[in-house]
Amino acid sequence: MTQFFDNLISVFKLKLVKALCFNSSEQNIAFESAIKIYLNKPQVVNKWLAGSINIEPIHTNVDIDFSSFTTEYKEFLSKNNKIFNNVKYYASVNFAHLIHLNKFGKALELFVECGDSVKWLTENLMPKLQNWSRTVHQTDDFECARLSTLSLYPEMVNDYSKLYQAMKDVYWPKFSNNWAQLTNTNPEKFIHEDISIACYFILAWKFLNIKPERFVDVGCGNGLLVHILNDQGYSGYGVDMRRRKIWDNFSQTNLIERTIDPKNCFFDDCDWIIGNHSDELSPWLPYIARKAFNRLGSKCHVMLIPCCLFDFNSKFELKQKNESRYDTYLNYLDKVFVAFGFKVYRDKLRIPSTRNVCLIGIMEDLMNRDEDEIVNSLHSNSKASNFVPRDLEQEKLRSSRNCTKNVDAELKTFIMRKVLDNLLSEENYLEKYDGSKWNAGRSSDLSEIVGLFEKKQFAKIKCECGGIKTLLKNYHQLFIFEGNTVRIRNQILDKVLEKKNKNDRKIFAKTKPCLFFMHHPNGCILNETDCSFLHNI
Repeated sequence: MTQFFDNLISVFKLKLVKALCFNSSEQNIAFESAIKIYLNKPQVVNKWLAGSINIEPIHTNVDIDFSSFTTEYKEFLSKNNKIFNNVKYYASVNFAHLIHLNKFGKALELFVECGDSVKWLTENLMPKLQNWSRTVHQTDDFECARLSTLSLYPEMVNDYSKLYQAMKDVYWPKFSNNWAQLTNTNPEKFIHEDISIACYFILAWKFLNIKPERFVDVGCGNGLLVHILNDQGYSGYGVDMRRRKIWDNFSQTNLIERTIDPKNCFFDDCDWIIGNHSDELSPWLPYIARKAFNRLGSKCHVMLIPCCLFDFNSKFELKQKNESRYDTYLNYLDKVFVAFGFKVYRDKLRIPSTRNVCLIGIMEDLMNRDEDEIVNSLHSNSKASNFVPRDLEQEKLRSSRNCTKNVDAELKTFIMRKVLDNLLSEENYLEKYDGSKWNAGRSSDLSEIVGLFEKKQFAKIKCECGGIKTLLKNYHQLFIFEGNTVRIRNQILDKVLEKKNKNDRKIFAKTKPCLFFMHHPNGCILNETDCSFLHNI
């Protein structure tokens, strides 16, 4: 081995340029796993790459015998071919480099050709390899080395990269401009996610050679996925219990507002059922597909991207040892599919979501079986009650109560102004962006706030939205609660603290007026550029 290593150094004229500490109890496993990530998932190191594929051996004139070693030849794929026409030379390092594990010196070493720039290798790749090597204990537990993305068939990464870029060029400019105003969600996440899901479905259908005659998207949400698939030539429709404003932009797309009772909804007109984050309906999709087959005799297949964890009739609470709860749930769904006579494929998608696993169920077992008996045998919770579909009118009422839509606007404004003035009664000055003073006011207990008003003024509020605290929380621009204590929001300090909260909902477009600018005597503490809301309107 030493002679072979010396030959490599000599033939390629390599020199040592970087060495990092490498002290692992399982050196070989750790090093091998880290290198596999670099070779099989180069996109996690280089954002310009889409992945890698195996290619035929390349014959070189190098006089070195590799016959005693396992060798792989890889081509790194560009994420955007408009930028990189030849990815082998522009999207990756284009000179010889050797990564070596020095077991005796306990170091991770980088050797490169003499005279070449190695900044990316030394500053990006090597620290990541070191970190991955430290993380791994057993290959099966190494998160980054587990299920690969887009692994349904060998060329999928390449096909996906090309199709995704082509579809992104069409749909991103078409919907991104007014997306935030219509949905109040981040277009970067939701548009790109639905484009990538549609791209994956199209390629999966092509590979499986089961193009849908007609599909249904159960719980279609904003409807963009249905629209894209229709636009790409796939017939189908979407169903959701609540209509969205953006549906008006998809006038040629069939999007239906209604609730779904899985025991009475058969979708007999479809041969594919899609569940993209379909919540409590997720385990029911194989059941619905099986019902459709038993009624008409036509196979019905399922595409499922599960998000929230539900059993047939309740929350899914199980967690197996050495598994995340989500992995346990995925394994449970596998059993559900198999029990209903499906062959299951599992793949990991490239979408901006932690719930990014797709289960594809292909109906195989054509025997007539009692679906309800199968459901009863698959309950994860022995105390589960019967499934109760969502009630559309109750959901609308709950939504209305939560956002106080039925409370008189003048009354809400009166209460908001009186609470604001009360908190501003104490001077606590901070410095604004322009150097002037801005009063942050004081904190007040909720019981003190309630004492500011007559009981009859609260009657309507308590009936419609649950009380004064709920109303003030709806003015989250102005007020912030700490238990039952309320204070004026400090947009500088509180913004820094909220960045630590992963669940903090960000505002991605300025669609609402700044209440500080409108109602605070000192205006907004931020200038209009830094504020998330509109000033001069």
